[in-house]
Amino acid sequence: MFYAQDDVVMGTLTVRENLMFSANLRLPASLSQKEKRHRVEETIQELGLTSCADTKVSHIIKCDSW
Repeated sequence: MFYAQDDVVMGTLTVRENLMFSANLRLPASLSQKEKRHRVEETIQELGLTSCADTKVSHIIKCDSW
């Protein structure tokens, strides 16, 4: 069975800020902020978003990995 999933991305935040926001909501409270930041950085690298990580989502026209 397929369920559509809508992830909210705020255009006023950067890619990194959006991922950190999501990490704070979804990851366990038992994880430290340092560990959450580390996971966000790993995710940015794995997705190939390093070049646009500090760009506001609403301003991303073309990212190297897209």
